[in-house]
Amino acid sequence: MIATRAIRAAAIGLLLAFFAAAEIRAQDTNYLFIVSDPMGAKVSLDGKALDRPSPLLLRDIAPGPHLLRFEKEGWYSQEIKTNLPGTEALQVTLVPKEPLVYVDGQEASTAAAGPPADQVIRLPALGATLVPARGGLRVSPIFPRQGLLDGVNFSLPLFLGLTAVLTVREIYSPRDSNFIISPELAASALIGGGLLAWNIDLQIRRFRFLADHRPRGASMKSLSLEAKLRFDAANQTLLGGDFDAALARFRELIQDYPDATIMPKALFETGRILFIKADIKGAEAAFREVAEDYPLPELHDRARKGLADCLVALGDKEGALEQLGLLTYNGAGLTREEVELYRRSF
Repeated sequence: MIATRAIRAAAIGLLLAFFAAAEIRAQDTNYLFIVSDPMGAKVSLDGKALDRPSPLLLRDIAPGPHLLRFEKEGWYSQEIKTNLPGTEALQVTLVPKEPLVYVDGQEASTAAAGPPADQVIRLPALGATLVPARGGLRVSPIFPRQGLLDGVNFSLPLFLGLTAVLTVREIYSPRDSNFIISPELAASALIGGGLLAWNIDLQIRRFRFLADHRPRGASMKSLSLEAKLRFDAANQTLLGGDFDAALARFRELIQDYPDATIMPKALFETGRILFIKADIKGAEAAFREVAEDYPLPELHDRARKGLADCLVALGDKEGALEQLGLLTYNGAGLTREEVELYRRSF
């Protein structure tokens, strides 16, 4: 009896020592999750461009301060400072150069479907006026030379009117002069003609400016709000037990919103559904894509664990162990004890 207790105590001690050693090793490793919204931003670490766009996971980063820079076409670049060691997740929301305005005119019953395309306006990256109009808002970009155009429009009628008055006077009250027309009429006509030509030129420039910078419907593929609503609808379908319909909805979201940060979550859910439906190869591909191409902090370890499940089901235990060795234990809901027991199960 005493010997049995001693053996049990020794086993527990060895197990605790193993977990302590694993904890020390984990603390010695610096993980850095880098996520941008929208995804696909170019990332530079300490002035050096990284090979892959966000999101990405960097391992074994040198301790100390680091500077990250995010760049994406159509969005303002942004810099963030971080200081390692430790496991850290950096998430940055980029600011669009052309802000979006949502025109609130939906019925309450249709609000859950998200704003339709004609109720989303992408403003130019310039000054603009918003004027209430029948059925919504009238958005007008401000012509950079609008003040000059207003001055010309104000002066032109004055000089044209003055020219007309002087012309009538010349006709009905001609003066003895060596000139065909009076100097004041010539000057007024010349200035009026110059203003008219200037006005025409400015009007053409304004027309081209408004054509090039007119507000336009925003691409719904870039709207994270719409993607979130679509994800919630697909998740409700999944909770209702209709796996095929939920799978179709998640796949549509993946196709329609490739840059939305919720897209990898839809991809992860497709992996779960495919695993339940015994499509192990399909589930493996989905989990691998999430883990390797879209390593979000809350999804990475769960995707690695799902990938390990698929590999075990396919008889590749060595591959499953390799996936478990890549876990970061960051925001995954997985503990080292649970993973170690799972590892020992096969």
